[in-house]
Amino acid sequence: MTPSSRAVLVAAFVLGSTAVAWADPITIVQDRRTATATIDSQHASPPPGDSMVASLSTATSLATATLNSRYTDSLHWFGAGEAVLASESAAHLAATAAFQTDFRVTSPVTYAFNGTFAAGLGSCCSSAESFVQLDASTGTSVFSFVNAPITRSGGGAVDFASAGRLEPGDYFFGVSALTSVFALNRLGDANAFFNFAPAEPSPTPEPASLLLIGSGLASIFLKRARSA
Repeated sequence: MTPSSRAVLVAAFVLGSTAVAWADPITIVQDRRTATATIDSQHASPPPGDSMVASLSTATSLATATLNSRYTDSLHWFGAGEAVLASESAAHLAATAAFQTDFRVTSPVTYAFNGTFAAGLGSCCSSAESFVQLDASTGTSVFSFVNAPITRSGGGAVDFASAGRLEPGDYFFGVSALTSVFALNRLGDANAFFNFAPAEPSPTPEPASLLLIGSGLASIFLKRARSA
């Protein structure tokens, strides 16, 4: 086959934690991870999971998307994906690898994002995108970046970074690599890393910690009662 169309993403989402068992500042609301592949009327898309592969092929065409990711805990997310297209004849092909989630911030957190995004066109009738976005549920964009070349000579690797603070509320985070073609070939890739950390030094204790505090107070009151 002629040179393949390819898109890659790697994303890590890490939130710092204290040594004491405090309530997590982040809650994952909905898992929106996707890996899809399309060749003409054929479509493949596995359900969300830690290891996702969508692959289709014909005698002259190939479309594959893979996404390996995990939420090790609510404070550490990681994803690595790839989308590849290749064809020796005219066809409608598409592939997407996307690490996406809806999440809720319950106490202020700081964030730092660093990524490298690349995309390149392999034919006149193709498209390539690699991008990241962080949006609040109110519709406000916290940050976004997209690399979507319009010529075959454009779309080299570009670095993007963002840092700031998120207040309590609902948010959407996504890093995606997309590739589609209605003719022959195209090429693209994306790599990104995301880090979060609690912004406040005095988070809310978890119920277990409150129970220990309550037990200690009860013991003090009992000793005073016996002394009286």
